[in-house]
Amino acid sequence: MSGRTGVETARAVADAVLYEGYQPFPYLSGGPTQEAREACGQVGVLAPPAFAAGVGEHSSCHAECLFEHEPGRGAGLVTDVDHQADLGVLRVRVRFRRLVDRSVWAGRRGGLAPVDAVRDPHGELRAWRESAPCEQDVLVPLTDLLGTPGDPDPDPAPRTIPLVAPAGREVLLTATPFAAPPPGGAWHPGAASQSSSAGEALVASGRVVRAWHRLDAELCLSARWLPGPFRVARLYAELRNTSPWSPGPTTDGLAAPGATERAAARDEALRRSLLAAHLVLYAPGWRFLSLTDPPWWAVTFTACCHNERAWPVLVSGDDHCHDDTVLAAPVVLTDHPRATPGVVR
Repeated sequence: MSGRTGVETARAVADAVLYEGYQPFPYLSGGPTQEAREACGQVGVLAPPAFAAGVGEHSSCHAECLFEHEPGRGAGLVTDVDHQADLGVLRVRVRFRRLVDRSVWAGRRGGLAPVDAVRDPHGELRAWRESAPCEQDVLVPLTDLLGTPGDPDPDPAPRTIPLVAPAGREVLLTATPFAAPPPGGAWHPGAASQSSSAGEALVASGRVVRAWHRLDAELCLSARWLPGPFRVARLYAELRNTSPWSPGPTTDGLAAPGATERAAARDEALRRSLLAAHLVLYAPGWRFLSLTDPPWWAVTFTACCHNERAWPVLVSGDDHCHDDTVLAAPVVLTDHPRATPGVVR
């Protein structure tokens, strides 16, 4: 049976390092504390540019790394400068979490009214601000990014790919079990007669409302061949939050009116921010080079790589055979990190 791939390993490491402390719906008593959740929320935050420009926050991150073309996993020396047709495809997985406002409503005097918490057979379900994972894959042919190999003069235009995470609202009627969906999945109510099991939420009466804002972003990619006898190129990847933001109330009713102080404004801006944003880069047929332990001939090139809020490290699968995957995370890791339950090493 085949083991875990480099992309799967990168996802497991990112989940352990960046998503620790985030609690998906439903939140029950005994979960992570609010302090732990807020501390985790400060990692890899890309705020709306209109907010970031005024308070010294950041709205983008970018990573630069080197990768060497290995057609057939052979030697890297250039023997044929016209090998454009076999460059393959670059796959970039953009991952982050988004803020979700959750309110709890209970039946009172024949109607529904907002409450702080409702008890159910599993524990206490509270009004809370939680997070939900978002991810999107982008595939770009490397022939679109790279010029003629061996010629450092051409500077191909970067590719900019727009990304959208739509706004949404979910109203979950209570007295029905709800099982937690897979990441990015929809909520599906179970049958009313079905008994509640682990991982389901059951409230005596009322409803739970979850609402979230639309998020807009851009992924900018560029690459160019480096001079020398090797099939080596420098890859540049930048993730930008392009969501609009204003400190006043918004039309969807999710903003707090009169949020003018900095703390209140930042709290509002987080609803349109990318949280724990990171990238997973995968290029089959290529070998990424370590930025901390490069081969001797690439030391000068790696020293010129500039990274901000996304530091790339090599990630390999269980076979440890290929360095065709990179995790660009907002925290500094070592090459080839591994995720085990409760530990990242």
